[in-house]
Amino acid sequence: MNSTIKFILIVCGITLPLWSIAMPSDELREAISPITHPKTKARQNRIKESAINRLYYPHSQKIEYYTARNAKKFIKMAKRGSIEGQYNLGYCYYNGEGVIKNYTEAVRLWHKTAEQGHADSQYNLGYCYYNGFGVTKDLAEVIRWWRKAAEQGHATAQLCLGLCHYNGIGVTKDLVEAVKLYRKAAYQGLVGAQYHLGSCYYYGKGIGRDIKEAILWYRTAAEQGHAKAQYNLGGCYHYGIDITENLAEALKWYHKAAEQGVVDAQYILGLCYGAGKGLDENLVKAAYWFHKAAEQGYAEAQYLLGLAYDDGAGVTQKHTEAVKWYHKAAEQGLANAQFNLGNNYRNGKGVTKDNAEAVRWFRKAAEQGHTGAQYNLGACYYNGLGVTKDIAVAIKWWHKAAENGSPEAQYYLAKCYEEGKYVTRDITEAVKWWNKAAEQGDIRAQYILGERYEKGQGVAQNRNEAIKWYSKAAKQGHHIAKLKLNNMGVTW
Repeated sequence: MNSTIKFILIVCGITLPLWSIAMPSDELREAISPITHPKTKARQNRIKESAINRLYYPHSQKIEYYTARNAKKFIKMAKRGSIEGQYNLGYCYYNGEGVIKNYTEAVRLWHKTAEQGHADSQYNLGYCYYNGFGVTKDLAEVIRWWRKAAEQGHATAQLCLGLCHYNGIGVTKDLVEAVKLYRKAAYQGLVGAQYHLGSCYYYGKGIGRDIKEAILWYRTAAEQGHAKAQYNLGGCYHYGIDITENLAEALKWYHKAAEQGVVDAQYILGLCYGAGKGLDENLVKAAYWFHKAAEQGYAEAQYLLGLAYDDGAGVTQKHTEAVKWYHKAAEQGLANAQFNLGNNYRNGKGVTKDNAEAVRWFRKAAEQGHTGAQYNLGACYYNGLGVTKDIAVAIKWWHKAAENGSPEAQYYLAKCYEEGKYVTRDITEAVKWWNKAAEQGDIRAQYILGERYEKGQGVAQNRNEAIKWYSKAAKQGHHIAKLKLNNMGVTW
């Protein structure tokens, strides 16, 4: 594996990001179900998260039931006052099945059946009022109709009403009431409610925190295909949260969630394949999952995908593609991407060389505390690359980078103090920064420290310290350090 990417993926021995449990969205629109065909493949032995959950048709009813011919039959039934006919005709108008699509007519028909206590119609009316389909948006009407349906045991209405209480949409925020409604729907088998109930238990929202109970509901929903529940269950196994830590089991659930488009799971899989964590190292698969997450706007995945294209790791090397993905991540404020993008502009790699543009991106990353960018920005000011030459500003940025641990910045900052360039000459300060750089393996600083200790410049003369630093530099191939040691009669 390319060493650069390996270094990115492995930070202090941790190859996976800190897991953050997926919480229910604050946007009700993401959680409520659209009105769908009642006889979809999903209708089996449990109630799925569909808008119309309980219909009058036998389970064997085929999708072809909604045709122009049957629409005519529904019209006749509706005229005779049949609730079934009016409800089904409303469905036909809503979806344009056998008749011209007409939300207003669908709402009119569902109003009739809803007033007669038809729970599916009541739910559908609430849905239309929420979205403004055939009626003016009206949260009070949304709550009124969903409450009527929920009181009749309509699972999806219970879930949606629970979400309203959870988020304070159309009603006063009431987490306890939300949990009560989630539980009713969850026990009917509604996977969305099971997921939300699990999250309430996990965070202790509206009920006492109980991780075991959260895992129970996450598993129940995950086994039925709920993507976020799968991701959360994977996280519990990954970090051993009230369950035996099991990375293989975690990855199994991450895979399922990733295949359904959960971006965090896709990113984690990319990291696992890239670093060989719990899976055989596979850069092609790593790049595949990074690509999936990157396409959904995940900044860290965009950055790592750019790195893969820059280095040809798991993909054909293509610097222009690297720049494209760095740009996307950089625009989202990711400092690493901004730094790499700056380097590509500075070196003309995958893009026309442009020092001013390089400085622009270095500055963005530097202002976020990126050490490499701070050093590079200082170097640009020192050399007048893309900006007007300004040694004082260069030193300012090198100071920041040096304090953040950049050996290059520490070395050049020491040089400035030694020479008194735009700072008061201070050999002691210079030795301090050379020492920091040398301890990080900077060969130049190691040699200079050896020389200072040998001659007693800025430090007390010390033969042993001189030999120590000359030896370190010599082992890295510094020829003059080798000669110094030979002259001192030292075998290194």
